[in-house]
Amino acid sequence: MSFAKALNFTLMDLEGGYVLTDRPGDAGGPTYAGITERLAVAAGYQWHPPFDPVEVANIYRSQFWDTCRCSELPEPSDAVLFQCAVNIGQGEALKIDHEEVKIFQRAIGVTPDGDFGPKTLAAALSVARDTLPDLILEEQDAYYRMIGGSNVKGWLNRTEKVRKAIATGVL
Repeated sequence: MSFAKALNFTLMDLEGGYVLTDRPGDAGGPTYAGITERLAVAAGYQWHPPFDPVEVANIYRSQFWDTCRCSELPEPSDAVLFQCAVNIGQGEALKIDHEEVKIFQRAIGVTPDGDFGPKTLAAALSVARDTLPDLILEEQDAYYRMIGGSNVKGWLNRTEKVRKAIATGVL
Protein backbone atom coordinates (compact mmCIF):
# COMPACT_ATOMS: atom_id res chain seq x y z
CA MET A 1 0.00 0.00 0.00
CA SER A 2 1.21 3.46 -0.60
CA PHE A 3 2.12 5.79 2.21
CA ALA A 4 -0.37 8.30 0.78
CA LYS A 5 -3.26 5.84 1.03
CA ALA A 6 -2.35 4.78 4.58
CA LEU A 7 -1.91 8.42 5.61
CA ASN A 8 -5.24 9.45 4.10
CA PHE A 9 -7.12 6.68 5.91
CA THR A 10 -5.35 7.27 9.22
CA LEU A 11 -5.61 11.03 9.09
CA MET A 12 -9.13 11.42 7.73
CA ASP A 13 -10.90 8.36 9.19
CA LEU A 14 -9.08 7.92 12.49
CA GLU A 15 -7.39 11.17 13.50
CA GLY A 16 -10.15 13.61 12.57
CA GLY A 17 -8.61 15.30 9.55
CA TYR A 18 -6.89 18.64 9.30
CA VAL A 19 -8.30 20.19 12.47
CA LEU A 20 -6.85 21.81 15.57
CA THR A 21 -8.03 20.26 18.83
CA ASP A 22 -7.23 20.91 22.46
CA ARG A 23 -9.26 18.54 24.62
CA PRO A 24 -9.28 19.07 28.38
CA GLY A 25 -7.54 16.17 30.09
CA ASP A 26 -5.68 15.06 26.96
CA ALA A 27 -2.09 14.59 28.08
CA GLY A 28 -0.88 15.22 24.54
CA GLY A 29 -2.09 18.79 24.67
CA PRO A 30 -3.14 20.62 21.51
CA THR A 31 -2.96 18.71 18.24
CA TYR A 32 -3.29 19.59 14.60
CA ALA A 33 -4.07 16.78 12.18
CA GLY A 34 -3.22 14.34 14.96
CA ILE A 35 0.22 15.91 15.50
CA THR A 36 1.01 17.13 18.99
CA GLU A 37 2.97 20.28 19.57
CA ARG A 38 5.66 18.19 21.27
CA LEU A 39 5.99 15.86 18.27
CA ALA A 40 6.09 18.71 15.74
CA VAL A 41 8.86 20.47 17.64
CA ALA A 42 10.81 17.24 18.17
CA ALA A 43 10.53 16.53 14.42
CA GLY A 44 12.13 19.89 13.66
CA TYR A 45 9.05 21.99 12.99
CA GLN A 46 7.87 25.07 14.83
CA TRP A 47 4.39 24.75 16.28
CA HIS A 48 2.39 26.83 13.81
CA PRO A 49 -0.95 25.23 13.02
CA PRO A 50 -2.34 24.91 10.53
CA PHE A 51 0.52 22.94 8.97
CA ASP A 52 0.34 22.53 5.23
CA PRO A 53 -0.39 19.02 3.94
CA VAL A 54 3.23 18.48 2.85
CA GLU A 55 4.50 19.23 6.37
CA VAL A 56 1.87 16.90 7.85
CA ALA A 57 2.89 14.13 5.46
CA ASN A 58 6.58 14.66 6.19
CA ILE A 59 6.04 14.37 9.94
CA TYR A 60 3.89 11.24 9.61
CA ARG A 61 6.31 9.63 7.16
CA SER A 62 9.49 10.29 9.12
CA GLN A 63 8.10 9.70 12.60
CA PHE A 64 5.78 6.74 12.02
CA TRP A 65 5.87 5.13 8.53
CA ASP A 66 9.66 5.00 8.21
CA THR A 67 10.33 4.25 11.89
CA CYS A 68 8.11 1.16 11.74
CA ARG A 69 9.44 0.11 8.32
CA CYS A 70 5.89 0.01 7.00
CA SER A 71 7.00 0.05 3.36
CA GLU A 72 8.65 -3.34 3.92
CA LEU A 73 5.43 -5.00 5.09
CA PRO A 74 2.70 -6.54 2.95
CA GLU A 75 -0.64 -4.80 2.46
CA PRO A 76 -2.69 -4.09 4.53
CA SER A 77 -0.35 -4.85 7.46
CA ASP A 78 1.67 -1.77 6.55
CA ALA A 79 -1.33 0.51 7.11
CA VAL A 80 -2.39 -1.39 10.24
CA LEU A 81 1.00 -0.96 11.89
CA PHE A 82 1.14 2.66 10.72
CA GLN A 83 -2.15 3.60 12.37
CA CYS A 84 -1.07 1.75 15.52
CA ALA A 85 2.16 3.75 15.63
CA VAL A 86 0.29 7.00 15.10
CA ASN A 87 -2.13 6.26 17.94
CA ILE A 88 0.19 4.59 20.44
CA GLY A 89 3.69 5.68 19.55
CA GLN A 90 4.96 9.19 19.63
CA GLY A 91 7.45 8.91 16.83
CA GLU A 92 11.18 8.47 16.49
CA ALA A 93 11.91 12.10 17.30
CA LEU A 94 10.72 11.64 20.88
CA LYS A 95 12.93 8.56 21.50
CA ILE A 96 10.26 6.78 23.51
CA ASP A 97 9.96 3.11 24.31
CA HIS A 98 8.41 2.22 20.93
CA GLU A 99 5.39 0.53 22.43
CA GLU A 100 3.89 0.25 18.94
CA VAL A 101 6.85 -1.91 17.84
CA LYS A 102 6.51 -4.06 20.97
CA ILE A 103 2.82 -4.59 20.16
CA PHE A 104 3.83 -5.65 16.66
CA GLN A 105 6.53 -7.94 18.01
CA ARG A 106 4.11 -9.64 20.40
CA ALA A 107 1.67 -10.11 17.51
CA ILE A 108 4.27 -12.00 15.47
CA GLY A 109 5.84 -13.96 18.34
CA VAL A 110 9.09 -12.01 18.71
CA THR A 111 10.47 -11.05 22.11
CA PRO A 112 9.33 -7.43 22.46
CA ASP A 113 12.31 -5.09 22.72
CA GLY A 114 11.01 -2.11 20.75
CA ASP A 115 13.66 -2.47 18.03
CA PHE A 116 12.30 -3.15 14.55
CA GLY A 117 15.38 -4.91 13.28
CA PRO A 118 16.06 -7.78 10.87
CA LYS A 119 14.65 -10.47 13.22
CA THR A 120 11.38 -8.61 13.58
CA LEU A 121 11.08 -8.06 9.85
CA ALA A 122 11.89 -11.69 9.05
CA ALA A 123 9.32 -12.90 11.58
CA ALA A 124 6.71 -10.52 10.17
CA LEU A 125 7.30 -11.72 6.64
CA SER A 126 6.94 -15.34 7.75
CA VAL A 127 3.41 -14.78 9.09
CA ALA A 128 0.56 -15.52 6.70
CA ARG A 129 -0.31 -12.32 4.87
CA ASP A 130 -4.04 -12.61 5.60
CA THR A 131 -3.61 -13.18 9.36
CA LEU A 132 -0.97 -10.55 10.16
CA PRO A 133 -3.32 -7.53 10.23
CA ASP A 134 -5.66 -9.21 12.69
CA LEU A 135 -2.76 -10.30 14.92
CA ILE A 136 -1.60 -6.67 15.10
CA LEU A 137 -5.12 -5.41 15.85
CA GLU A 138 -5.64 -8.05 18.57
CA GLU A 139 -2.43 -6.94 20.30
CA GLN A 140 -3.42 -3.30 19.88
CA ASP A 141 -6.78 -4.05 21.55
CA ALA A 142 -5.02 -5.93 24.37
CA TYR A 143 -2.73 -2.94 24.93
CA TYR A 144 -5.67 -0.56 25.17
CA ARG A 145 -7.42 -2.82 27.69
CA MET A 146 -4.23 -3.14 29.73
CA ILE A 147 -3.68 0.61 30.07
CA GLY A 148 -7.38 1.22 30.74
CA GLY A 149 -8.74 4.68 31.32
CA SER A 150 -11.60 6.66 29.93
CA ASN A 151 -10.47 6.37 26.29
CA VAL A 152 -10.59 2.56 25.99
CA LYS A 153 -13.96 2.47 24.23
CA GLY A 154 -12.83 5.04 21.67
CA TRP A 155 -9.57 3.21 21.07
CA LEU A 156 -11.40 -0.09 20.54
CA ASN A 157 -13.73 1.69 18.12
CA ARG A 158 -10.61 2.78 16.25
CA THR A 159 -9.39 -0.78 15.74
CA GLU A 160 -12.91 -1.82 14.71
CA LYS A 161 -12.85 0.89 12.01
CA VAL A 162 -9.56 -0.56 10.77
CA ARG A 163 -11.05 -4.06 10.65
CA LYS A 164 -14.03 -2.76 8.65
CA ALA A 165 -11.71 -0.91 6.27
CA ILE A 166 -9.83 -4.14 5.62
CA ALA A 167 -13.03 -6.15 5.17
CA THR A 168 -14.43 -3.65 2.66
CA GLY A 169 -11.21 -3.27 0.71
CA VAL A 170 -10.49 0.31 1.78
CA LEU A 171 -7.18 -0.94 3.19
